[in-house]
Parts: sequence; C-alpha cells; structure tokens
Amino acid sequence: MRMAYSLWLLPAKDDAVWMAALQHRLRSFLGGPGFAPHLTLWGQVPALSPATLDTLARISRHILPLALPLSGKGQGDLFFRAVVLEVDPIPPLLALRESVAQELRVEDPRPYAPHFSLAYGHYTTAQRLQALDQIGPLPETCTVDRLSILRTGEAGKILLPDAWEEIRTWPLGPPPRD
Repeated sequence: MRMAYSLWLLPAKDDAVWMAALQHRLRSFLGGPGFAPHLTLWGQVPALSPATLDTLARISRHILPLALPLSGKGQGDLFFRAVVLEVDPIPPLLALRESVAQELRVEDPRPYAPHFSLAYGHYTTAQRLQALDQIGPLPETCTVDRLSILRTGEAGKILLPDAWEEIRTWPLGPPPRD
C-alpha cells in the first residue's frame, strides 16, 4: 500500500501551549477533530526511505529556530483550513521549503500559504466567522523549533488526524556541544 507523508514545523513549547489551548477552545465551540499545533511545510511527501530521513536530519541541523510573524486570522471552506492563523511567508521559511523541495524532489504547483490550522472541519461561513471572534489577541510571532515527518495518507487518501502517525522529529539547529 502506498503511503503519503507530511512535513511539519512544530511550535516551541511556550507557543505550542497557547496554540493548543486556543485549538481546544475552538473545538469546544465548533467540534471537529483534535490535532497537534503545526505549520505544514510540505503536505505530500510521496516516499519515505532511510535516505529521506537522513536528508531531513541534515536539513534540520542547518536551520535555526524561526520566529514566524503571525499576519492574521483566517477561515475557509477547506476541511484542513477551516480556521487558521496566517503566517507571513518570510524568506527563511521559503528558503527552507525550497531546500526541502530540491533535496526530496517534491513540487506543488499551488502557491504556498503558510498557516497554523486551529480547527478542521466543514462548517458554515457563519460558524467559521463566529470561531474567529473566539480567538482574541494574538502574539506577533510563533517560534518553530522542530521539523517532523508524519504518515498522513495511504492509498491516495488523506487520513483524519486520529490516524496520523509521527515517524520522526528533529530539533532545528546544530546539536548541542558537550
């Protein structure tokens, strides 16, 4: 069976705490599945091999944690983008995405719209707009400090979050010196 993988950037501990609390509040309001806070760097990495994992480990060592500017709140009718925090596509983020694309030979013809999803599901526009009102003030940035690859699909289908499986996670930046 053919598997599909997603490559995520994960928020640093303090940012993950407030974002997870916000996701929980929106789930209480809207319903929908739970999932870990993340920014999808690549949504469909088609193959996983030891060489892929080695490449991702190498890339993660050469990228320092990124403070990603949060540019606003958004909503849409796509299941995986129902309610989001939009992220400015800053040059280091785009460079990281391009580096992964070149190394893993992946491409996506759609424009990259970086974001942190807060709620997944099919909701009416009115429900999504009410959810945006639940968010309140946000910090200016969210720091990501880890790169993670997860199995998120199989046999040509995207799985729901409760079936996702983390394969490996690497810290961003060089390993600590002893």
